[in-house]
Amino acid sequence: MTIPKVTSIEEPSLPRHVITAAVAAGLAIMFGTAYTYSVATRSASEQRRATLIQEERRGFCLGLGLVNQSEPYARCVTGLAEIQRRQHERFEAESAGML
Repeated sequence: MTIPKVTSIEEPSLPRHVITAAVAAGLAIMFGTAYTYSVATRSASEQRRATLIQEERRGFCLGLGLVNQSEPYARCVTGLAEIQRRQHERFEAESAGML
């Protein structure tokens, strides 16, 4: 007489799947929130920086005695923006050479 073989198949318990899914969902939400927050923070920071630079240009040109909204004032602000752009390009080129 032969004894029938009983094969045992272990199935992962339902709570393990639920916990894994909850952890995965929590991580996805956390990373999504962190990404969204960082994008918003960076945008706000760039806006503050642009406003600060604009105010510095305005203050410099007004300090020279130029009247706001006049042609010389506009040239002053434009010239300062161009100087800053070139300086930024030089800085980027120097930084790239150092890496």
